[in-house]
Amino acid sequence: MEFENRRCIYCNWLNREVRANFVCKNCNKENTGKVETEKVKEPEEVWYKKLTNIRGIGKETAEDIGQIYLSLDDLKKALKDNKVPLRNDVVDLLKSKLIK
Repeated sequence: MEFENRRCIYCNWLNREVRANFVCKNCNKENTGKVETEKVKEPEEVWYKKLTNIRGIGKETAEDIGQIYLSLDDLKKALKDNKVPLRNDVVDLLKSKLIK
């Protein structure tokens, strides 16, 4: 879905909206008609969020892994080389699910 940043014509506040007619989140006034817009695309799904599908890997652990490794391939390589700076139980769990 593509959102647009729309400026309120009353208070100049940026609102992230899909529709052309919207109520400003800052001043609560209805904006209709022509307003200034900027196209914004939704960020793509980050690779490490899929790790939360593994039982025992939570959101924070997945985010920590995403900060350390740029891709799933980098993580798999580090798991094979036994160079993962995480708790042993998490490393063992990742090895059992990702390395075959």
